[in-house]
Amino acid sequence: MTRARLLMCALIVPALLLGAGQAGAEPTSAGTAGAVTERDGGDRNGAIAGRGEYGHRAQTTVVRYGPFTVPGAMSADHPGMISNAIIREGGCRGLGFCRDMPVEKPCEDCYITEIVPNLVDATTGETINYDNGGMLHHVVNVNWSRPDATCAPGAGGGIINLLGALEGGNDRFFATGNERTLFETPQGYGLPVRADDDWGLIIDLMNMTTSPRDMALEYTFTWVPDTVPVKPLTPVWLDIDNCGDSEVDLPHGYSDTEWDWTSTISGKVMALAGHVHDNGLSIAAENVTSGKEICTSLAGYPEGSMFGPAVPGSGSDPLHPTDWWHMTAGDHPDVDLESYQGHVAGATGCMPREWIREGDTIRLHTQYGVGDHGHGHGGQMGIMVAYVHER
Repeated sequence: MTRARLLMCALIVPALLLGAGQAGAEPTSAGTAGAVTERDGGDRNGAIAGRGEYGHRAQTTVVRYGPFTVPGAMSADHPGMISNAIIREGGCRGLGFCRDMPVEKPCEDCYITEIVPNLVDATTGETINYDNGGMLHHVVNVNWSRPDATCAPGAGGGIINLLGALEGGNDRFFATGNERTLFETPQGYGLPVRADDDWGLIIDLMNMTTSPRDMALEYTFTWVPDTVPVKPLTPVWLDIDNCGDSEVDLPHGYSDTEWDWTSTISGKVMALAGHVHDNGLSIAAENVTSGKEICTSLAGYPEGSMFGPAVPGSGSDPLHPTDWWHMTAGDHPDVDLESYQGHVAGATGCMPREWIREGDTIRLHTQYGVGDHGHGHGGQMGIMVAYVHER
């Protein structure tokens, strides 16, 4: 499977207001916080989205967020954690436990065409993963200046709605977990960034070593200025526990969890992919109103993984495949596949160009095969982020 299949990652909406913060230490704001490095478009190894179309106008900017001091593990079963810490420069408006730290944008008045996320040692820049005792459990990128497409700000809904009401906006425009799958747009499309956009983060990091570690989130953005003719994409967060903490309890063995959203927008779905935890097999989106499949995203594991699905999928239709993505080293060019030690390491994606219209019913199907290894039956997730060109 090629790198193009590593389309974009959609990970989790954390339990924002249910114990947000961290165990043992606070994120620090010194050092590399918001550090930005400019590069021309050809510096990073591998393909750059839209390179042929944009040429020299495409720029690559590396932004490092942190450092975050993650406390050491108390035992093998109790890793050190920064748990669902909300990061916003200047602190939050309505929440008392936000961390004041710069969250730099890679550009202003521009369109992002690719995002490659990573978790690194804040001092050495070495990638952190299971093989050296760390994990990027999740990070959610939030635009406080815009409302979320599926969880509008308001006090009467879930915790994501409340977050938007308190902070002025809650647009979940990108996220990643330990898979670190990239976001990539079709040529001619991009994620708009305005000069007045106020970005934030929600982070959950894990340290399985016994000593505290300074970690940083490192994003490689590819972008073009808004003088380039690019069509804007609207992020649409789809989640089996949408507007809540994104976590559900699932039974041992096979399960298929469904969730419906009544679309509030009209346009073409240009890109999307999914996120599940260990033991997850697939997540699919369909337009029930039109009867069309939008995307079926397979969870990826290294061959021989003990953390993959314990049982096959139902195979009843294309939305319910029987097998997961069996990854090889070339499928994950940015992070060594062996460093995952068998855990979920990717998700396939789609560029479907399928229409959705206001009032359509969009349904998620999330397949799990929960066994004795992996995340267990509690706190499982099924999420997709779609990117829609509104018409």
